[in-house]
Amino acid sequence: MKNAKRIALLAMVGALACTTVGCKAITVSSLDEKLEDTILESLWDLIKDMLDLDVELEEAQEYLETLEEEVPEENGQLSAEELKEFQDHFNQEEFNGLLATDYHKPEDMEWELVVYSGGIGYKVEDGASEYDAYCQFSGYDFGKPIIIVPKNDLEEFAKVNTGVDYSAATKPLKEAFLEDFDAYAFYHVDSLYRTYEFTEGTKDGDTYTLTYKSTGEAEGEDEERILPKQVVVKKVDDNYQVVSNLTLWETDANPAHTGEISIPQCTGTCKLVQYNPAEGNANKGIEFRVIEDDLLVAKLPDYTYADKDERLWTEVDDIQLFDFTGDNKADAVITGKKDGKPYVGLYKYDNDGFSKMTDLANKTSANAKAKNDYSIDCAKEFLLGDNKECKFADYKEAYAHIAHLAELTEDDYKFELALINDDDEPELVQLSPNNLLNIFTFKDGHVETLLCDYYLFDSCIIKEFVEKANFVLFTNYHERNGGYENEYVILEGDEEYEIYYKEWNEETADNPSYASSYKDDVSREDDHVASQEKISELDQQIFQDFQLNLSPSDVYSALK
Repeated sequence: MKNAKRIALLAMVGALACTTVGCKAITVSSLDEKLEDTILESLWDLIKDMLDLDVELEEAQEYLETLEEEVPEENGQLSAEELKEFQDHFNQEEFNGLLATDYHKPEDMEWELVVYSGGIGYKVEDGASEYDAYCQFSGYDFGKPIIIVPKNDLEEFAKVNTGVDYSAATKPLKEAFLEDFDAYAFYHVDSLYRTYEFTEGTKDGDTYTLTYKSTGEAEGEDEERILPKQVVVKKVDDNYQVVSNLTLWETDANPAHTGEISIPQCTGTCKLVQYNPAEGNANKGIEFRVIEDDLLVAKLPDYTYADKDERLWTEVDDIQLFDFTGDNKADAVITGKKDGKPYVGLYKYDNDGFSKMTDLANKTSANAKAKNDYSIDCAKEFLLGDNKECKFADYKEAYAHIAHLAELTEDDYKFELALINDDDEPELVQLSPNNLLNIFTFKDGHVETLLCDYYLFDSCIIKEFVEKANFVLFTNYHERNGGYENEYVILEGDEEYEIYYKEWNEETADNPSYASSYKDDVSREDDHVASQEKISELDQQIFQDFQLNLSPSDVYSALK
């Protein structure tokens, strides 16, 4: 048949069939269901006569079905069946980790979370050559299986499923690299696998925008509420490549304290989002998120560190973000009620997010309690006085302010003034009751944190620093294996530091050493060798012991 006749044939069959059976629309595949064979044959004979065709009915049906298959898929809303296809795809272990992290573009996905979901690599146990190599590299025998991720497999997986070379990753896998096996190795017990439910989606050409929600328990009941996310994928051949994956942060948000804010630690579009207590979950109260360009900056409360009662804010009157710790980063003050009692919560911001300092409403030293005024304005006056910008003329003013904040918590903080970096002004060393160690320096009117980390000071038998060298050393005794570990920390400013370790056992004189870095944790064999030389160099330094015997009031006296 010529093309014109074929088109006419399709139109005539549809028109005549619809006229006969009274249908609004009919497909070739459904003709046999709606018309008796005799009626269909009669229609076909009529069409043949009208178009002078020499084509049998069976041949025409086969051809029309071929035309149906060539009709392009329509854009618009996806059907339940299509959503199920995506749901099944991303619930496969191989692809599950592609949704484990938020990103605007695939270059920014966090590959550690991708591989922890279990889709790449293989497990090896004690006795395997890879296992032995990893234990020798790390200095530990974990006694449990480890994960091996061949470099070629990782690169191929990235290219196929993101369309981007793995070398472009801004958050690459930060694990030990075994040169002999050309593979990454890491110890990880639990998978981060989640179960996803896809609820809606649209199609635009080869690009799909899909809304989904995690229905598994990977987050745990103590984590933040589970919000829906939106992933954009592109169909390439028979595979789907992820384009972006972002949380829909303002879902079910309370508009009372939701909106754009301006704080020093955010340079993009920044929002504060408030959520009401989650229905049916007694472990969750009012919550807040700080979002920059659709990515999470911090959350309040932080379930990782907060006590259970911190999760149960029942009423929030106000929340303001401003700097009251002097580091030019906005902290948070929240006023309201918990269990019917006034609450004025102070939350300090650092690079890991917000952490609770104290509740001013329960502190006798706070003038807020004396005035029976629990407003943020009153708290701000108490914290800052006339220094509204929380900026200081010199290090003495700055360190006195830090001591003042520690004092009002009424906790047992210890301090020391020590010359740690390479200038002539001392640094302030602060040890909190929960063994969080901070080393502060003064720069351009503000406090800068050189070091913020947890150290088990009960087992830390030596705490030393090298004067004016940006260098501290901690020696820990491990009862488990009767050995020792030196942790050499080289400080570089604003919480950037590089760490080298040395482990040994006095009885065996075994001294394996290895290196890691907070700036680049991808350890390789050449780094391992270099660390031996670096540690030998560091061991030649002249050390001084940390004293940490000053109280907040002692700091005032020392700074006069």
